[in-house]
Amino acid sequence: MPTAIPVWQTSSTWTANYLAKGLSPNTSYQFSVIGRNEDGILTDISTQRAAKYTLASDPYSVLATVDSQTQITLSWNRDATSSYAENITASTTSGWISGTSTIFSGLTCNTTYSFRVKAINGEGVETSWSSIVSSLTSACSV
Repeated sequence: MPTAIPVWQTSSTWTANYLAKGLSPNTSYQFSVIGRNEDGILTDISTQRAAKYTLASDPYSVLATVDSQTQITLSWNRDATSSYAENITASTTSGWISGTSTIFSGLTCNTTYSFRVKAINGEGVETSWSSIVSSLTSACSV
């Protein structure tokens, strides 16, 4: 669990980067810098503060549920801000949405469709695509 406990480094161990561990996905964190001399005297806290988001995880548990001969509902889980679902077979997308499911309709009966999902964090950094899932629409009526 992240804390507000200072991490002190000497000039010989200081690097350009600090690795913060135990952070939650797609969460805004803010860091500040304070200098301390050998006598333990502190400088003022840095005035440059910027919130930075951790990366979101790739969407997971993607499920394509056949609703009818011409419709499939795609659902997934995520810790991201928005998602983007793609029907690879039909070359259609949901566009960026805040929900975790979308309906693809106007499909052809008895046809296999493949789908995938990606997401973005609070700063707009995209995840990788999820695993591809496929579903076969219901058989055509006679």
